[in-house]
Amino acid sequence: KLQRSILSGTEIEALALLPSRELLIAQVVGAIASPLQGLANVLSGPIRGLVIVLGQVQDQKASAA
Repeated sequence: KLQRSILSGTEIEALALLPSRELLIAQVVGAIASPLQGLANVLSGPIRGLVIVLGQVQDQKASAA
């Protein structure tokens, strides 16, 4: 469309308001990474809980001895 027609003032303004290419790429990467990070947190939760419980058991055994 840019090569064969003259842009209106509104269209030029809309183009001027677009974020930079780098910012658009960063937004896409962030949108992709966010759910993956959430999944990693969900998957690591039970392991983290197990480590905490094992640490508490170890502390109880050390204080009882």
